[in-house]
Amino acid sequence: MNVMYVPFDVAKKVSDMGADKTSQQAVRVILAAILAGVYIGLGYYTNIESIHLFQGNPIGRVVGSLLFPTGLLLVLFTGAQLFTGNCLLTLGYLENRYPMIAVLRNWAIVYIGNFIGSIFIAFLIKHTGLMEGSRLATLEALIEPKISMTFIEAFSRGFLCNVLVAIAVYVSFASKSAIGQIASLWFPVSLFVLAGFEHSVANMFILPLGYMSGIELTIKEIWMNNLLPVTFGNMAGGGLFIPLFYYRIFLHGK
Repeated sequence: MNVMYVPFDVAKKVSDMGADKTSQQAVRVILAAILAGVYIGLGYYTNIESIHLFQGNPIGRVVGSLLFPTGLLLVLFTGAQLFTGNCLLTLGYLENRYPMIAVLRNWAIVYIGNFIGSIFIAFLIKHTGLMEGSRLATLEALIEPKISMTFIEAFSRGFLCNVLVAIAVYVSFASKSAIGQIASLWFPVSLFVLAGFEHSVANMFILPLGYMSGIELTIKEIWMNNLLPVTFGNMAGGGLFIPLFYYRIFLHGK
């Protein structure tokens, strides 16, 4: 029995996803995006907790990278909308299924919704009382490199991150089973976390959490040193690099 779709059908299914998401009402999109921000924030918190529990042992990063994909799994299986995954919407645009303004509208709404959800979960975790002592020190150690990068470093890490996240979402459409979808998306996402690449929505959670917890950083540093260059990198990696290749390989002229 064939348990996978052929590559051409996968490209069409991703294009179909874009047609569905760009046609949804704004209120539906932003609610789904808020939930995605919450799920990614919770996934990232498990990464922080793993690194803290292993007290600097590299195994903590490995365990954290294997737990973080839970957030993306929840996004995909519940119909939530995540900015980095929705960068793939350019595939349907290249196929002339909807205009670029529809893609940009979706991106803008989803980005705002993801930010709201991330801030919400960061606020709740701050008020659990857990972000104190050694956990706060772990959080600070994770944040400091994120706001110390140059623009090109942050952009490049964002680009590489969303090559992996976008392809994880893309290949999840290849499987006809839930188990296959989980397996196909899990390892690319774990790889980006372990490699130290930068995910804009995950950073919407960890950087405000640090700010709320009293770590010395400014709103300007959050946006200019990290979120903006990482976002542009995510858009280039997941919204240009991956869709352009797969459009040209499978959908161009079809």
